[in-house]
Amino acid sequence: MQAGWKVVAATDGPGSALEPGGSQDLRPGSAPGCLVIVDDADRWPLSHLTWLLSNTLFHQAAPARVLLLARTDDAWPRLRAAVACLEAGTSSQSLE
Repeated sequence: MQAGWKVVAATDGPGSALEPGGSQDLRPGSAPGCLVIVDDADRWPLSHLTWLLSNTLFHQAAPARVLLLARTDDAWPRLRAAVACLEAGTSSQSLE
């Protein structure tokens, strides 16, 4: 991945701390692309993940990537099935 990408961390649920001043703008601007990191993605409700992945950010000319971090791989088959219509490439990697 090229250096200079815009990197943002997604949070789920009420009470999430958001930085002030337009920090919710996910457009890459002058960056070559955007990387969205979702920690504890296996704890997110499936409907929240599919909502996030349907964001218009992922349907623009600039490349966008999502890194879903999880402690288990139980949710991935359901998530892959739910987003199959988005024509997104997916892969998984188990780490020890």
